[in-house]
Amino acid sequence: MTRRSRVRRAVAGGAAAGLLLLGACSAEDPGDPPSSSAASEPSADTDDVDRLRDALSAQGSDVAETLDADSTTVTQVESPFPRWRVLEVEDTSGDHPLSWTFVVNRSGEPRAVNLAADASAWDQLLEGVQLTSSSEAREMATTHLDLTHDAAEGVYAVSTADDIRWLASDSSNAKESVASDRERVRDDVHAPRVTTSSQGWKVTLTAMHQQSLVEHVFTVTRDGAVDETTRTVARDLATRVAH
Repeated sequence: MTRRSRVRRAVAGGAAAGLLLLGACSAEDPGDPPSSSAASEPSADTDDVDRLRDALSAQGSDVAETLDADSTTVTQVESPFPRWRVLEVEDTSGDHPLSWTFVVNRSGEPRAVNLAADASAWDQLLEGVQLTSSSEAREMATTHLDLTHDAAEGVYAVSTADDIRWLASDSSNAKESVASDRERVRDDVHAPRVTTSSQGWKVTLTAMHQQSLVEHVFTVTRDGAVDETTRTVARDLATRVAH
């Protein structure tokens, strides 16, 4: 997922629609930098947000009421799914912002799935997907990484050592640890690499999992199916920890 657009609004009821609930509520680190790849888009579609509200209301979810608050921001995130919308909801009313990620089905019966807890629900998003290029395969792999991990797990892709959310401290010991760890992993962190395979493409990328650097290898087929293997490259790095 690469492009985001924000809209703050109180939404009214609309027609019910399906959704996939992708991440449980999580507290964000207010010091986290914004995504460097974020770009402006038209405002999130009113019908999509209304469908999200109706689907959540049908579940009895408290997030439906959160959508009405002035402190809530709904962000539409570009995704590779032609028949679904990815919406991020952020509530800044408390001391620590809370966020949820939803995929809203633009038609069909209402349903809710936590994809971070049940990655097999990924296949439900693939209707109409037909990948034709390595760039589309890369986007599918990075979207899979984003949506199948709860934000509280502290998982995010990194292309260079400077992308890692290192500890910010005036302590000399902390600064030394950061400098040492940065050099230790500098050659291990890389931008996503894509090669063709008999099944479609192989996408290799590096990501942080809290204080561990992990390499992910995705096999991506032309219809968007994804298989994933991982290898831990480094542990106990001097990084910030998500809660």
